[in-house]
Amino acid sequence: MDQNNTYLPYTDEEEINLKEVFQTLLKGKWIILSCFIAVTVIAIWYTFSQTPIYEASNKILVGAAGKRSVDIFEAITPIGNTQMEINNEVEILKSRRLAENTIANLMENYPMDSLYILGKGKHEKGESFFEWIKSTLFAGKEEDKWIATREDTLRALAYKLQEIITITPERNTQTIQITVKSQDPQEAALIGNTLVYEYYKQDLERSRGAMSEVKSFIEEQLAQVELRLKTSEDSLRTFQQREGIVNIDESSKFLLEQLASFESEYFKAVAELEINKKQLEYLTREMSAKEQELLNEFIQTSNPLILELQTKIAKLEASVVEAIAKGIDENAPQIQTIKLQMEKMKERLNKETQFLINRGYIPGPNDPLSINQNMLEDIIRLQIEQILLQSKAIEFKKLVDHYSSELDQLPQVIITYTQLERERLVNENIYILMKNKYEESRITEASQISNVYVIDQAVAPLEPISPRKSLNILLGALIGLGLGIAIVYLKEYLDTTIKSKEDLDKEGITTLAVIPEINGMNKKKKQEKNSKKSEESKLESRLITHFDPKSPIAEAYRSMRTNIELSSADKPIKSVVVTSAGPGEGKTTTVANLAIAFAQLEQKTLLVDADMRRPTLHKVFNVKRVPGLADIIAGSNTVEECIHETKIENLYILPSGNLPPNPSEMLGSKKMRDIFQQLTEQYDKVFFDSPPLIAVTDASLIGKLCDGMVVVVKSGETHKEALAQVQTIVQQIKLPMLGAVVNAITPKHMKAGSYYYYYRYMNYQYK
Repeated sequence: MDQNNTYLPYTDEEEINLKEVFQTLLKGKWIILSCFIAVTVIAIWYTFSQTPIYEASNKILVGAAGKRSVDIFEAITPIGNTQMEINNEVEILKSRRLAENTIANLMENYPMDSLYILGKGKHEKGESFFEWIKSTLFAGKEEDKWIATREDTLRALAYKLQEIITITPERNTQTIQITVKSQDPQEAALIGNTLVYEYYKQDLERSRGAMSEVKSFIEEQLAQVELRLKTSEDSLRTFQQREGIVNIDESSKFLLEQLASFESEYFKAVAELEINKKQLEYLTREMSAKEQELLNEFIQTSNPLILELQTKIAKLEASVVEAIAKGIDENAPQIQTIKLQMEKMKERLNKETQFLINRGYIPGPNDPLSINQNMLEDIIRLQIEQILLQSKAIEFKKLVDHYSSELDQLPQVIITYTQLERERLVNENIYILMKNKYEESRITEASQISNVYVIDQAVAPLEPISPRKSLNILLGALIGLGLGIAIVYLKEYLDTTIKSKEDLDKEGITTLAVIPEINGMNKKKKQEKNSKKSEESKLESRLITHFDPKSPIAEAYRSMRTNIELSSADKPIKSVVVTSAGPGEGKTTTVANLAIAFAQLEQKTLLVDADMRRPTLHKVFNVKRVPGLADIIAGSNTVEECIHETKIENLYILPSGNLPPNPSEMLGSKKMRDIFQQLTEQYDKVFFDSPPLIAVTDASLIGKLCDGMVVVVKSGETHKEALAQVQTIVQQIKLPMLGAVVNAITPKHMKAGSYYYYYRYMNYQYK
């Protein structure tokens, strides 16, 4: 008969069956439950052992005083420029300098052991298990060591502070949110407010930077001029007292007044020039070398008209000085006309400069370098003022030199007196000038305000942000559940054993029967009996078809009997060999119950123990092993002498006999074929119990003689690889394989539909 048309292997993947999924989960319920409980308990323990962390937030507005700096292409890309400014402020808030200033403020105002950021609780006992592990693993790291010097301590604590702060710019606004985390809610708010305070101070220092430097310079100069003024006054007083000079003649007095006036104007111009240079130095220091180079190139070469206007203004300034030197009053129409021309030229110069800036003749925000527009305007203004002051100083220096040469022609006493008086007047004028400039710088500095506005001060939070107890426990439960399910499906994936009829169908093998586990079905009966079994109870447990013919297991064997009878329509099946892929899969029990099922049909049935390596049938039916099949083949006994009649009607048994050293040769001999012919003629059905098919060739030799072969597959133990090897042997030798039997199946090995059928069927049978 054709043995290749039983079932074809599945070629397409099965659709996901929700019942099968549920059944798989149900089989692994204890694994899932164990993982769920274990991970949930660990999550609860971890959550409640963690130190609570609190978070306080500040919100600030950048640009509250109006933009301190505007990019030259702001009209083209205002959004990008604003975002760049915000990003700059974010980086300043993240800077180490600001963190060190904040730590220094806290160290000055609070004891070291009062704040966690300063080291509170560092050496306290009672730390959590996880914190102990962290401190143990990273005990040698430099950041955990207490540094001796103040600078290193500030730096180490600043790094620690940077780790607990988060700077977040609000989208499409100029606001920035600053959040601080700490174990103490009050400390979180304190650190946040201190950080914002230091940032506010730093921003105020930046806005007052140039004017503060000018004020400091004027303070130094003012002290020096005051000392020179006092010295000159003392020298003049001493000279007058020594020489007895109270006054001088009118011509000398006029010459002295003129010289003192021009010299005062000269030193005034020099002093203003020095202040101008200090301002320019500060602004240029704020720029990189490349930006300075671009700036100089812009000022000198961008437009020749600018240079021409600067030259003309300088000449007009010189002409004003010359007119004053000639004795023309400053309010005279001639000088006012020149000053009016100067103002017009200055106005035109400013317009030309602004025009070039707006046209973008220097790199903009999309270029590698960009120059701040306000800074550029200030630098250009100061450089124009510098040119005017230089021209003014040069002209007044000429006048001073001229009148000094005239003064040298007077008598020596008069010369000395006028020099001392001139020095006093110059120092007095310079002192008054410096005093006025100092007051102006103070007012200007005080008028500068910070670019930062604090919208919200940090307040102590009421609830910690971590650990989030409910979320952690929920996540722990979900992770535990997922882990359990993953383990179940991993176990299912790695399990390559045959478990059910569906698995056999996938391998392309006909299922003759599905035999439930005998021990599982007889559990209640075993609990009622004594723990020490008798031989009768052991026999009863194996031959369930005979001793419990109404049981579902007996019915399964009868179903197997029917399937074997119907497996061949043309030729009746008289001889069957029962084998398995490996040992211990229940082939002996299967062949014994199958033989009983046929004997119950009043068919004369012979059960032959062809396993001459590990025979067991004689133990099941309690008959002698010797003599047996091996003795018949050897010729020492006849068939009639070796066959035993059992207590079961129509069932006979032929034991294995003496164990030969060469079972395969004996089973493949001509004598064996003759014995087989004789047995099939004398009995209606002949069943052979053979060794495993993969291990030895005994089953193959017997299978070539028989009408059919049945392979026993133990549910949950026989691997698909072993069954595939059996199929290979069957195909190569062309054995008449009828199908396979799934033995010792339990509900956990069944698919969803089979389990439902199994459950209903078993309950129905026991009623």
